[in-house]
Amino acid sequence: MRVGPHVLAWETGLPQSTGYALLRRESLGRLDGLEPRPPVVRYERSRPGKPVHLDTIDSITDSAQEYWSTGLPIGSAWGERGGETTMGVQSDPAKGRVRARSSPSVFVAIVMLVAACSTSATTAPTTAPTTAPETASATAPETAPATASQAASSPAASAAGAADVVCPDGTPTRGNGKKQFGWAIGLSELPIIQSVQKRITQQANRCGWEALYDTGSGANIQSMIPSVEAWVTAGVPTIIVAPFEPAAWESLAKRAVDKGLIWISYNQSTETRYGTFGFGPCDAAKKVAENVISYINANDPNAEIFISTNVANPSVACKWDGVKADIEAATDATVLPFQDANTETEGLTVMTSVLQAHPNVSIGIGTNDDVARGIARAFLAAGKDPAKTYVAGFDGSEENIKQIQAGGGFIKFSAAIDLIDLADLMVAKSMELALSDATTPPADPPAFDVPVYSIVHGSPEIDKLLADFALLK
Repeated sequence: MRVGPHVLAWETGLPQSTGYALLRRESLGRLDGLEPRPPVVRYERSRPGKPVHLDTIDSITDSAQEYWSTGLPIGSAWGERGGETTMGVQSDPAKGRVRARSSPSVFVAIVMLVAACSTSATTAPTTAPTTAPETASATAPETAPATASQAASSPAASAAGAADVVCPDGTPTRGNGKKQFGWAIGLSELPIIQSVQKRITQQANRCGWEALYDTGSGANIQSMIPSVEAWVTAGVPTIIVAPFEPAAWESLAKRAVDKGLIWISYNQSTETRYGTFGFGPCDAAKKVAENVISYINANDPNAEIFISTNVANPSVACKWDGVKADIEAATDATVLPFQDANTETEGLTVMTSVLQAHPNVSIGIGTNDDVARGIARAFLAAGKDPAKTYVAGFDGSEENIKQIQAGGGFIKFSAAIDLIDLADLMVAKSMELALSDATTPPADPPAFDVPVYSIVHGSPEIDKLLADFALLK
């Protein structure tokens, strides 16, 4: 049958069309009717942690060195392929390739395939709802707080900062009546946020309170909402939210307040709130603009400048729009088109692309210090001279402040906040308001702000800021 209708028709003396018709009638007109295609054998297992590959090696030391130098399979390997055992291959360090080999006496190494669980699966509220809060489990936050606290707390660091926050007496009578507060910021991937969370957890635990966090990232409100809905449903007494797109949070804020909970905004504000934590992003933007303008006029009047954005957080648009407007009003420098970046890796990638199109760029401004470090790495990779290059950022991360303190590098400025001051203020106000008798938000909600410092080489605030970072270790 494999020879097909042409040959069969000739051998039987039939017309070709008759041969085609007969084969089709018997469902033999296609090869897959004669021999069905074998099923695809995939390298997968029903659960994480099951062995998927065995590799045999003569010498664990030599073969380990071979693996790390070539990254290729080691020794005589066997694995499963549709139920049959197959002898494998050995890497050839000289050629960087693989060759067949068999070995009678070998050491057997078991390679395990372990499914890597995401942060949201291991540290987020494991039972946090993904549907409407009405169907959420009221116990959702009960598992998350312990996990978040355990991940962030450090007894030594907690003891180091034990005197910073005055612990109030009493237990909340609102909500679930537990000593809890939550902070959802949607930027859990940023090291500076992790540092603030660590300090908050230390101080909260010292006072017998529990700090809850969302695991949202990229300022994506959809990644934040499940945690916040769980907190509202469970009656967490104080909830702090960075409300990217404030209008999208308004109904949830009202529902929290209607339940007698304290709703506090962070950085930008919902209409319904008891107050707003912040550090004046536009004040910080002014400080960056002033410093870069001074640098341009003194060192590089016709500079080409790149400024990153974070369009997911329009409340801090003054970090790029405001800085650009000030630079263009006070200098002859050219500000290149904006590009989005929110992490060090994104800063490196974006700045590398910018330098390929504009090799004369000498100034880079990141929307945070992580992005600033990525920009500095791109300048370094491009062979730029640190003495003729300027990088600035926001927030005052430890690594950036240390580079500024050392001097002579790419990073020359940071609009810094004192993380200890911010964390302690959030803890103190969260506990104070949870224990208060307030039942409705004030007509004119207060702003709970911490100061912004202009950090350059030799700034007197550097020692205090670095000392505060030491408390987080």
